[in-house]
Amino acid sequence: MKIRGFGNSIAVNGRHDVGLVYTKSFTKIASFVESAAKIYIEKGWMEQVPHAPEREKLATN
Repeated sequence: MKIRGFGNSIAVNGRHDVGLVYTKSFTKIASFVESAAKIYIEKGWMEQVPHAPEREKLATN
């Protein structure tokens, strides 16, 4: 959502310096998200990606 908001703001705003501010903000946010993801993975808090059910196992039960 934040990336889309930055993109919309840059597209609509006529000032050229604002794009640079948004780019700097985006890099800081991306760095924070990467650090947080590493912590989540390290602590085991990251949710497992959803998987399709094992149909053969379900059929035998």
